[in-house]
Amino acid sequence: MSDFILEYDVLESIAAYSKFLGKRAEEYEENLENKIISGIANVTGSSTGYLQSASDSVRDKINTLKQKSDAFYHYAEQITNLLETAERIDQEVADAITAQREYFLDHHVSLRLDDWKAKLLGLLVDLKNSIPLMGTIADLLEGLNTVIESLEDSIRHWYECEGGKYVIKEIEAVAGACLAIAIFAATFPVSTFAGFCLAVGTGIAALNSCVNVKTSYQAANAAMDGNPAWAEIYGNRDTLSDVLRQKNYGNGIMNDLSNFTAGALDVTEAVCITVGMAGQIVSLFKESYNLLRYSRSMNYSGLQSNFESGSVELENVIKMEYRNADSIGLLDEAGAAGKLKEGLSYSEGGSETINGLKIIDGKVDGKIPIDEYNRYRIESIHNPSSDAMTLGKYRPSIKADGTEDWTIAGPDSYTVKAGDNKYFSLGDDWGKITDIYGLDSKGKDMFKYFNIPALDDAVLTGNEIRFSHDPRIYGDCALKDEWLYLQNKYGFKDLYKEGEFWYAIK
Repeated sequence: MSDFILEYDVLESIAAYSKFLGKRAEEYEENLENKIISGIANVTGSSTGYLQSASDSVRDKINTLKQKSDAFYHYAEQITNLLETAERIDQEVADAITAQREYFLDHHVSLRLDDWKAKLLGLLVDLKNSIPLMGTIADLLEGLNTVIESLEDSIRHWYECEGGKYVIKEIEAVAGACLAIAIFAATFPVSTFAGFCLAVGTGIAALNSCVNVKTSYQAANAAMDGNPAWAEIYGNRDTLSDVLRQKNYGNGIMNDLSNFTAGALDVTEAVCITVGMAGQIVSLFKESYNLLRYSRSMNYSGLQSNFESGSVELENVIKMEYRNADSIGLLDEAGAAGKLKEGLSYSEGGSETINGLKIIDGKVDGKIPIDEYNRYRIESIHNPSSDAMTLGKYRPSIKADGTEDWTIAGPDSYTVKAGDNKYFSLGDDWGKITDIYGLDSKGKDMFKYFNIPALDDAVLTGNEIRFSHDPRIYGDCALKDEWLYLQNKYGFKDLYKEGEFWYAIK
């Protein structure tokens, strides 16, 4: 059995950190406007080209910071929207499970805990009234509250007057650096231009975070040594660009080169993160669209009916739904979604299996490689988002000379009559799989490997089962075997005809 855990706190941390970066850029922009621009404007005497050049340079920096701030805020908003979508879907699943639990408890009243909260409160009141020690404990708690208030005053003095805020900032800087490095590492492997840009941008952000750790440490040491001025100076150096701009090499050329490097780092970070985030946003939209297609394809009423009848287990339904999600491109090869895909192979009784078939040496039943098997399984289900499964006989088309053409399905073939509804067919791959992997010529292996899982998926996801041909009138064939399997495994009793189809009922 495989477990799937979605780390919401990681998404929340990414969104919060993006907002933090946006706010810092905004504050830096305001400081430049209020201090530098205003200071230049207030310079008296004759104006020089140097002052104008400095003013223009600062305004360019302000515009760059504004772009960075907007980009960070926008990225945080997109991450938050993704998180809310995932939480909403989780809540829908939780509500379905809760409804099933209530249904079970309503039919097994003896297992329900009646008024447990009232009983617990009554027990606590009885303890207080019958044991004097409880009153003493209450007095001790009141004294403890006084001690806590005194401790709060001491902590406040340490924070404001003894360099505590710089120690806290150092801890935050370490945490921020760890997060920035983690985000940088998460951008690998790089497979697109947008991914490369994001890796470069987050790499610079990670470098700035590491610099912030060092300057925060220097600020904390200065504060504890009684040098608040130096503590303030070090505390304002949050990035490598800040350090480069404030560094005085005693040489004009070196100072200009240092300033140029700082500006280049800021521009590169802003451009790369913007391009990278744009690529991520496009990817998020694509995944959200697939997620919407998947949520619409689920037959909730059919699922609940199967839950209530006791014919299926929640674990198996989840596995089948994740397999359906993979068929419409909702899963990828990495991250949590990749683990979901891996979860389609799980353990039963200590043996690794898939669809109830043992996996031996990386092959299903020791014959078909697992990757090939999964590919054929996905390709064999047509119109996977439909909530009705059509079964029946394959019929050939008739040529002009009256001979049968089995390469083209005839109008009375189940694959044609299914229309937009779901149906199972491997087409020409049926014979290829049989020959390549040495399966039996009568199709018994193929029926076990592909027909049965397709039937399981249809029933477990609440699909309506219908036949284009009456399976009861045929002899030994796959169609008859499918009807017998549905009867024996899922308790279908009879078929009723409506229009051109026979519908299975329990």
